[in-house]
Amino acid sequence: MNNYLDYLPEILDEYEEELLLEQPNKRCITGLRNYTLMKLILTAGLRPKEILNLNWENIDLIEYSIMIRAKNLTQNRKIYITLDAVDALREWKYRQRKEVGECSFVFTTLAGNVIKARYMRSMISRYADKAFICKDVSPYTLRHTYGAKLYNTNEDLKKVRSNLGLADSNHLKIYSILADQDVGFLY
Repeated sequence: MNNYLDYLPEILDEYEEELLLEQPNKRCITGLRNYTLMKLILTAGLRPKEILNLNWENIDLIEYSIMIRAKNLTQNRKIYITLDAVDALREWKYRQRKEVGECSFVFTTLAGNVIKARYMRSMISRYADKAFICKDVSPYTLRHTYGAKLYNTNEDLKKVRSNLGLADSNHLKIYSILADQDVGFLY
């Protein structure tokens, strides 16, 4: 019987996270952008589409939060982010304004256009290869890593559901199964 539980997503351990985040050259504007993008997925669990559609007006760098706006108002959610993610966002915002110009979207090309999903997937995979991470690493790998860490931290599936914006509670089983498989030692 095939179902979604037959496939458990890969997640990164703490060491692999660090290796991945060390790959972008943050002195280069695109390296800083890519670092910030990966850091935000790893510390907020945003979906790839949410990352690509993220506007500066939805980020509160003083309150350390991001408001994810959904088509259905009841699915809007506020996510609190870490200080290091806020620092990365502040640095990226400064560089983006200085070198690209005023942009409403957070993650843009040097021409000010929103980066493409295909670029994001290949960029993350390329950095994982460069870091010698022997896993198929994608934006969803980073999202699942966040979800597993969040569950291992507080064992509260409601919090995981809320933070990840999951409408289907069946997907929550994945995080409890990952925890039951003793991935807790990774964090």
